[in-house]
Amino acid sequence: MSSSKHTITKSYRFKVSVPEYSETTLQYFRDLVQEAAQKLLSTLWSDDWITKLGTSKLKAYKVINETQVTLEREGQTIYLPSRIRRGIAERVGRIIRSQYKRMNCYYDCLKVIKLIGGETHETKLIGIAMQTYRTKKNYPYYKKVMVQQTIQMIMNWQRKLAIDTQMISYCQLVRPTLNRFTFPFGPDDGQSLQFTREGQRIRYKIKLPIVHHPKSKQDWEWYEDYLYIPEKIDKKLEKSLNRQPRRPTLLTKTLKGGVTYFFLQFPWEFPKERKARENGNKERMLAVDLGLKKLATAVICENKKQISGPIYLKLVG
Repeated sequence: MSSSKHTITKSYRFKVSVPEYSETTLQYFRDLVQEAAQKLLSTLWSDDWITKLGTSKLKAYKVINETQVTLEREGQTIYLPSRIRRGIAERVGRIIRSQYKRMNCYYDCLKVIKLIGGETHETKLIGIAMQTYRTKKNYPYYKKVMVQQTIQMIMNWQRKLAIDTQMISYCQLVRPTLNRFTFPFGPDDGQSLQFTREGQRIRYKIKLPIVHHPKSKQDWEWYEDYLYIPEKIDKKLEKSLNRQPRRPTLLTKTLKGGVTYFFLQFPWEFPKERKARENGNKERMLAVDLGLKKLATAVICENKKQISGPIYLKLVG
């Protein structure tokens, strides 16, 4: 599990600097993961799986069995190590789970539209939906922006396609795509990534495919290198609870020119800073000076120091 209520997690990215050969293997890895993840997402994308993951407190990869992650190219089965498949299942599961509240909001908004009619102005629909589902104990708390976006989506579909959205499921209207590459190593137990912090650098070993179409274990090899921690970040890490970071996420960043860089993003845990109560031991008082032209002049003082401008009380009449 993540940090407790007394800690906070902060993540830092480190660029993976590799020679040309290893850069190619990283690209192979990215392509395989993206393709397998998109296939799994398309296979599992349904109201049932959104509900199953949304109501489960388990890690996503424990709900989605890693054996469900498969990939074929040109009629041949691609070999993916078990921990790679597990990471893909975790990534796809997080995406599906994130839609649980939105799906419920969609069906709840449909109920409101059906009750008061689809010809009602959007603003009124939003207000009624917010009033309905914010006050009932058995319904989740929806933010106004979510309700607004959901009702606008429903009304746009009704206007553009002239269809009855009451007959369409959430997954028929919404279908996410994987535009960015990320791969969580959280489910891994050292079989696809190994790392340790050594002073101002992190030594790591990562298992990568050496060919574009890996068919067996022999087509995957370990690559070892170091990540250097900049001095600025190293000083911040002195306050972390543990020198060693938690398991990272591999991600990419593509520049406008099309050049892609790989990063390992490591999280560290830090203690939460407890803020002292603003008015804990401070004494405030209202000082009043009676006058002749004005009824009174008052100022607010704190610890014998004036903290406000003068407040004039005048006679009325």
